[in-house]
Amino acid sequence: MAFGFLGLMALAFLAPTVVRAQAGGSAVPFLLIAPNARADGMGEAGAGIADDASAVHWNPAGLAFQRGREA
Repeated sequence: MAFGFLGLMALAFLAPTVVRAQAGGSAVPFLLIAPNARADGMGEAGAGIADDASAVHWNPAGLAFQRGREA
């Protein structure tokens, strides 16, 4: 009986730590990669140069300065 109670108490104290150990992970970490090499090379400062197709990611207002068509 005492072992069952101690086992239950140990489970009650250890279960939250096991659950918390799983927090913070991402199922899709590739979403943190910059969409183009130009902005990634400048330290992911793409908002200032958003004049190409990647402007949708960095600064959608930069689409107004896009010349021509890009895919």
